[in-house]
Amino acid sequence: MKKVFLLFALVCMATAANAQFGVKRVAKYQKGEKAVYHNVEKTVVQTQMGEQVISQSSTDQYVVTDATANGYVIDITTVKVEADAPEGDIMSAITGAAAKMTEGLTIRVATDADGRAIAIQNMDEVKQKAQANLKTQLDELYAKNSQLEGVLQRDVFTAQIMDRLTEEALLSALHDSPDVMSLNGKTMMTGGIEQFTSEEGMKMKRLYVLSDKEGLMVKTTANLDMTTNELKEFIIKQMAESAPEQAEMIKQNIDALISSGALKMDVTQTADYEFFANGWLNKLTTETKSEVMGQNSRKTKTMECIEHSW
Repeated sequence: MKKVFLLFALVCMATAANAQFGVKRVAKYQKGEKAVYHNVEKTVVQTQMGEQVISQSSTDQYVVTDATANGYVIDITTVKVEADAPEGDIMSAITGAAAKMTEGLTIRVATDADGRAIAIQNMDEVKQKAQANLKTQLDELYAKNSQLEGVLQRDVFTAQIMDRLTEEALLSALHDSPDVMSLNGKTMMTGGIEQFTSEEGMKMKRLYVLSDKEGLMVKTTANLDMTTNELKEFIIKQMAESAPEQAEMIKQNIDALISSGALKMDVTQTADYEFFANGWLNKLTTETKSEVMGQNSRKTKTMECIEHSW
C-alpha cells in the first residue's frame, strides 16, 4: 500500500513540475525549406447495416517561399490523393471524390512571426481549382453510378462543398485541427486547457501534456464541450443543411429526442506530436472517436515527414 501511495505522490509531483513550465511554439522557418508528408487515414463507421470502412492517403508538400521578421509565406500543395471505395459503396465513393478535389491544389498561407496562419493569399485561385477538380471527380462518379442522382443531387452536393470552402474555414482548420502548423504561436504546458471549435462546428476543449521542456513531444486530448442548448442549435443547423425536409420535425421534437438518447453526441480526439529539433513536424498520430445520433465511428490518421531539405 505504501508503494502505491509513493507512486501516486511521484506522479503528482512530476505533473506539478511539468506544469510549471510553459513552451511557446515559435516557427523558425528558413526561406526555401521544404518538407513532404505522407498521410494515411482510415475511418470505420458502425451503422445498423454493418461496418463501413473508408481509407484515404495523400502526400502534401510544404515550401517556405518567403521569410521575414514579420512572418512567412508557405505553399502547401496536395501532390497526390488516393481514396479506396469498396465496390458498390456509394457514400465512400462520394467521400473519395470530395477528397480528390484537393489533388494538385496549392494553398498559399501567410503567417505571423510565430508561424501562425493569418491569411490565405490565393483564395480565389483555390476555389476555382477546387471547383474544377470536383466537377471532374463528379463527372466520373455519376457516369459510373446512374442511380446516384436519385440519392444525392449533384448541384446540391457541389453547393454544399463549395459553400464550406472559405478562407475562414481553412484558417480555422490550420489553427485547430492537428496538423503541421497547428501548434505554431501557442503557449503550451502540461495541464493547460484551451477551447476551440471543430471543423464541424462543435465546441470542444483540449488538454495538453508535454514530455519535455522544449515541447518536442506533445500529446493532446480533446472532448466535446457543449451545453444542452448549444447542442440543440448545432443539431437543428446540421439537419437544416443535410436534410431540410426533416429539419422542422426535428426542431419541434428536439427536447424529447435528446432526452431519449436518440440524438446523443460524444466526440473524443487524441493527438501525439513529434517534432524535429528545428521545430518542423516529424510525425503526428491522431485518433478520433465519435458517437453521433446512434452512429459510432473511429478515425485514425498518421502524418509522417518522408522528405525534407535540411
